Amino acid sequence: MRGAGVFLLAAGWACAAAAGAPAVDERLAVDVTSEVSTGGLDYPSGVPVRESMLGVRYRADGWAARLELPWRRVAGLADVATPPVPGSRAADQGVGEARLKLVVPLREAAPGAIAADLVLRLQTGSGLAVGGVDMGAAGQSMGVSLRRPAGDWNLFGYVGWRRAGTLPGTDPGRNAWQGELGAWRMVGARIEAGGYASWRQAVGGDAMLPEATLYTALAQGDHRWQAYVRRAFTPGFPDLSAGVSYRASF
Repeated sequence: MRGAGVFLLAAGWACAAAAGAPAVDERLAVDVTSEVSTGGLDYPSGVPVRESMLGVRYRADGWAARLELPWRRVAGLADVATPPVPGSRAADQGVGEARLKLVVPLREAAPGAIAADLVLRLQTGSGLAVGGVDMGAAGQSMGVSLRRPAGDWNLFGYVGWRRAGTLPGTDPGRNAWQGELGAWRMVGARIEAGGYASWRQAVGGDAMLPEATLYTALAQGDHRWQAYVRRAFTPGFPDLSAGVSYRASF
């Protein structure tokens, strides 16, 4: 669906308009993201992978949950000399794997102190094989995210462990440690800029996956727009990814 990203962005604006007056507690948020990646995932360099994602977050007293539903499209397979899978179409598309995230605060933020959250994630194996590559590896992860102010900057990090439950065999290498470390700051009254580095321990035949992401965001009331670029430094993964997102809270 070539217009999936446009459709989801329009849906986000519709949800914001339907919300009416801004809510004080912002318990519910809806966001839409459109991303394009090139290279990697067994595709020759230059074959773009487009993903549109609808996310819904709900905050309650003592916990927060987020559900993500992606739509992935691969185009340009017929333009390469040898398609990765015989009979691949010029474009392929389908629903990706659903992802559920649960956050439970362990320590509230305070001036000069470190805030900590318990983060639980679940990924289903219901995603379709798009362009001949199965993206629906089910799994679960558990970790702790940390946040701390440092002058004009805000530091954040994450360390956790993921079990890729649908990978074949009993090799413990399929269960990987993963982490993240980054910082952000306000540039003016409404603009946020930051970046972070992330890594994942080697899994099965895949090497360790280090990535770096830079982003900037504009917030206005209950609305937030964000743009980002991400670079992976391991062969077999997308060389470069770029995306934009919009979030409405109410």
